[in-house]
Amino acid sequence: MFRTATISVLSATAAAATLASSATAQTWSGAYPDMPSWNIGYAATVAFQGTENQIFVFGGIDGLSSADDVWRFHRTLGWSVLTDMPGARTHAEAVTVEVGGMDRVVLIGGSVGGTSATSTCWWYDPATDAWDTATPAPMPTARKSVQAVTAPNGNVYVFGGQVGSGAGTTALEIYDPVANTWSTGPSMPELRYRFEAVIDCDGYVYIHGGEAPPLVLGSVLCFDTNTDTWITSNPHVGGSFAPMPTPRSDFGCALGRDGRQYCISDNQYSPVPTPVVESYDPYSNTWATEPSVAESRNNFEAVGLGSRIWVLGGYRKIWPTTKKMESLGWIYAFGPCSDDVPLLPPLSLHATFHEAEIAAPLTGGGIDDVVVDYHTAAYVKAQTAGYGEMVVKCEPADANRILETRVYMTSGQLLAVGLAGEPAYVRDFGFPLDEIIVEVQDRSPSGGETEFRLSIDGADLDRPLGEIYCSPATPNSTGDPSAIRAAGLRLAEANALTLEVAGLPQQSYGYFLASTTPGQIVQPGGSTGTLCLAGNIGRFAGNVLNSGDTGAVSLDVDLTAIPGNPPSAATAGDTWHFTYWHRDAGATGVTSNFSDAVRVEYE
Repeated sequence: MFRTATISVLSATAAAATLASSATAQTWSGAYPDMPSWNIGYAATVAFQGTENQIFVFGGIDGLSSADDVWRFHRTLGWSVLTDMPGARTHAEAVTVEVGGMDRVVLIGGSVGGTSATSTCWWYDPATDAWDTATPAPMPTARKSVQAVTAPNGNVYVFGGQVGSGAGTTALEIYDPVANTWSTGPSMPELRYRFEAVIDCDGYVYIHGGEAPPLVLGSVLCFDTNTDTWITSNPHVGGSFAPMPTPRSDFGCALGRDGRQYCISDNQYSPVPTPVVESYDPYSNTWATEPSVAESRNNFEAVGLGSRIWVLGGYRKIWPTTKKMESLGWIYAFGPCSDDVPLLPPLSLHATFHEAEIAAPLTGGGIDDVVVDYHTAAYVKAQTAGYGEMVVKCEPADANRILETRVYMTSGQLLAVGLAGEPAYVRDFGFPLDEIIVEVQDRSPSGGETEFRLSIDGADLDRPLGEIYCSPATPNSTGDPSAIRAAGLRLAEANALTLEVAGLPQQSYGYFLASTTPGQIVQPGGSTGTLCLAGNIGRFAGNVLNSGDTGAVSLDVDLTAIPGNPPSAATAGDTWHFTYWHRDAGATGVTSNFSDAVRVEYE
């Protein structure tokens, strides 16, 4: 569990306060790439791959027959096609479990050819994109269209579904992925299928809606995975479970990060599925109407990932069906639950950083002694004084812990990701950013907790960087010396450096020079000025600049490829020196001159 943190701010005055969930309305967005193909009857789950949780889609019907496709959706990179399943399958169920500290997807049952059902289970390793068909024990009862959840105790609970003939079943079977064994749980109190099962953060599974032909149901059942019993009274507030306002079947339902359970669209035997969306709050036993989905559908999956609920593909009863995906949510949807099963704390820290209180260009604010537990996250809302650029860095007290930093706009747009041990760098987003949300997640492969310090360093184009030396320069034909300045960030891996020179003769040509060695060479090569570099001097000759009518030039420097013999990159611990050479009209004809110089020490 997340623990209360002690907050202190360096070089700034800050106040700690509880930040409640925003009242900003949730909205649907469809600004995402289409699925690789239209698909219905597929399985979907969220699993960890690479550096973050992503959505995985397995099998289904992408034509007139079942498919063996595997697709992955990344929130910023879009869709990828992965290794095919060992065989085609439709109406299977996919859940994510943890085995040996790593995510595994268990693909359970399904149909392998029309009306048949299978008891076969497969494991998928998202880290290696590989399948294991030999290890997983088969489910005791061959079923398709089941609902399954992974409980906090690590076991998988598989509810109901249909047998090969299509008849419904009340079976409940429990899979232990570590022991690779199955056991039989208490049967469902009533037969229903095409329902949805959602588990909350306390281990209670809610069975919503479904069919008990000829009826479409709106009632709610509840199973307690802590005691392996069915219960009839709401465990949080007591009383019978509030029924769904809209009975539905063959729909999608997912847990939001705000702890609510979102039930979306459906099949009501009408020509077109309903777009109605309703959410259930188990902690108050109430339902609320949410914004309707833009494209109604059925025979699809809904999953919770990040701060949003995602719906993918499905059948519209209008041929062909849809490849569209939509998501519902907003960044303030911070509640008791995470992307899937692990616990997530509420937003509980609020730090404010004022520009006037930041003494040096690269000294921002810091939050110390924040504690984050295994597979949980901490959140900080920070006011950033309109910086155009910033570095957000998380430093764990225990270097062996794997912490991931994400920076969001308050609208929910992801701005930057800092992987384990790396900063999250935000640059060139095109407008002043006055406020951000920083999320720090513990991605360590084993249990435990760690303290960390979160630092926010801000810079903008008007904030100077480095130290000017060799100043003033020799006056040029304007009668005044030209002057150099640098702006950006001192963190080398941020690759943020802009060089500017003012006071140049109008319409003069020139380029910047760079070296790791300072110098003072008077009138080199017949110049009237002084070259303040020495050693291996690189010329930005590929970036010849003209001072125009303003007598000024600027250049965004790529610190990964600074000219020289050979070219090199700026790294932590380096000190780089820069000056500007330019043509000038002297008393004896065309000559050249230099600006003064600037040195930048990189971290």
